[in-house]
Amino acid sequence: MTTRRRTTTAALALGVGASLAAGLAVRARAAGEGVRGVWTIEPSRWTTADGPGGTVVQLTLRRTSPGHDWTSGHPVPLSELKGVTAAELAADRVEVRFDLARDAGTIAGEGRFERGDGAGHFTFAPSADYVQDLRRQGYEGLDDEKVFSLAV
Repeated sequence: MTTRRRTTTAALALGVGASLAAGLAVRARAAGEGVRGVWTIEPSRWTTADGPGGTVVQLTLRRTSPGHDWTSGHPVPLSELKGVTAAELAADRVEVRFDLARDAGTIAGEGRFERGDGAGHFTFAPSADYVQDLRRQGYEGLDDEKVFSLAV
């Protein structure tokens, strides 16, 4: 099997896994388990200000519910994904867990990488201090969904 064909096969497998995960995330959210969804990570040609050694990946977060599909993707320096290394990105197959900390809260992901492409589930935990500070400033109606939007 050629390298291109293996890459395409791996990408398809990860995509199918992400689609199945999106359905599971909808059921979990309906059961009251907070903000959940699926993530994918792909290699990016971007680099950080640190130069070519500063690896950047394309992170996509996806959440679905009946009649609603939300997707956000953006480049993220690998150094911000606490728990993921460059070696894991390149591995044939490896299970990973990572945290992406933001002022509004932390996105915790788990899943796997296959030759640079990754996919899995994420959960979001809002920062109580952040929410409390916004409330002191007069903001109301700050449910987990809205705080998640601020984090992203």
